[in-house]
Amino acid sequence: SAAYAAPTTGTAASVSVTVSGTKTALVTLSTVCSNSNAGKGCMMGVALSGVTTQAASDSFAAISQAETAVVNYSASRSFVVSLNSGTTTFTAQYRRGANTATFLASDIIVQVF
Repeated sequence: SAAYAAPTTGTAASVSVTVSGTKTALVTLSTVCSNSNAGKGCMMGVALSGVTTQAASDSFAAISQAETAVVNYSASRSFVVSLNSGTTTFTAQYRRGANTATFLASDIIVQVF
């Protein structure tokens, strides 16, 4: 999809965390992906749902862009979010720069402080 969405096949990476009180979390996304069009990327974002919400966007995404088509590249990105008291679910969503993107692996790590 050109917009962030759930995968068309398989299951998206997902993790839920429960915190008491307002906490800070370090979120790390990583993916291995390719695009059938040279110079176009593949992106793994994350949507937050539950007591803390946030839509998937490029601002919080692991973005891979290759000069050669159909070559697997890895990407990772870390960022900090503030979590409200209760349970928040982090779910990967994916998008492509053009043509067809293939995601071979993806991970979400959430470290609460």
